[in-house]
Amino acid sequence: TDGGKAAADYLSRHDKTPAVGNGHPGADGASCRLQLSGAEWRREAAVRLRPGSGRRLLEAGVNPAEIDHLFLTHLHYDHCVDFPYIVLARWDQGVGRISDLPVYGPAPLRRMSQRLFAEDGAFGPDLRARTEHPGSHYIYEARGGILPRRSPEPQITEVENGSRIESAGWSLDVAEVVHVQPQLTCLAYRLTTPDATIVFGGDTAPVATLTQLAKGADVLLHMCHFINGAVTDERLTCCCSGHLDAAQTAHDAGVRTLVLV
Repeated sequence: TDGGKAAADYLSRHDKTPAVGNGHPGADGASCRLQLSGAEWRREAAVRLRPGSGRRLLEAGVNPAEIDHLFLTHLHYDHCVDFPYIVLARWDQGVGRISDLPVYGPAPLRRMSQRLFAEDGAFGPDLRARTEHPGSHYIYEARGGILPRRSPEPQITEVENGSRIESAGWSLDVAEVVHVQPQLTCLAYRLTTPDATIVFGGDTAPVATLTQLAKGADVLLHMCHFINGAVTDERLTCCCSGHLDAAQTAHDAGVRTLVLV
């Protein structure tokens, strides 16, 4: 999207925190990939997996094995449906040479992951075939893998309002926003690096927690689901934002660049 390109252009001017890709796999929203790097480290992160995100990575020349972290804002299918694809493709292409993928998101993310990747999970039969069948062993060794081959075990961290994650070169602050509670917990993320701060608002109606989280950020990616005034039904305006809602949040938070997604 034009907004995604604007964010990428802005961040590319900061040597250590360029955003090098922003996809639009579906007709109704964007997925984001960030590349963060320092003098002696580099990290790839994917945030909010719209349908088709994994394929869009491949089309952009990015091997899923390059993704180091995954952040899910909430568990609507159109924000997490490519979660198993990224995990499995990364595991398959990594041929045992990379660590399991750290994944952050709201509960019940751990239960979802177990039901996908456990021995009796949805992908259990596929994983048994890929780790036990002789033909799979041959392909695995031909790619440089060393037997025995173990199944993927994504490292799940369930986060909530007020959570903080710290890593080399970046930190992540979490705030709960207003979308479809109580059925699903919905989160926003503030990613801070030495050179820039990016806030992913997730899906939300206008809410003070997001304004506070975005205070002074360089970039705010904010939901824009409708044009304010064109939609007035409170069933939607209570859980989603329009263009003026996003602008007001950005103004009140004092952010430098607003990206509508």
